[in-house]
Amino acid sequence: MRIEFTRSGGFAGMRVAKVLNADEMPEAEALALKELVKSAEFFDLPETLPSRGADRFQYDITIESDGRTHTVKADEGAIPPALAPLVKRLESYALNQR
Repeated sequence: MRIEFTRSGGFAGMRVAKVLNADEMPEAEALALKELVKSAEFFDLPETLPSRGADRFQYDITIESDGRTHTVKADEGAIPPALAPLVKRLESYALNQR
């Protein structure tokens, strides 16, 4: 599984990005990430989750897994509860650059 994550926008307009490859991660981390993707029903989400509001973070997530590729773009006000834990984890990877 390969994940491209970008967070942009917000009040200061700061951008952070990270590309993750589950094959290069410790097994426990990779399994936890795969479970978050599954719990979010990521591949069933629409490509765009819009909401209204200024100065919000915009999240772009692309996941390649098992021959499928799907991208979801959402701002912070449109993140469904099931997707929030995945976004939080990916944001942590991007901010900590681990």
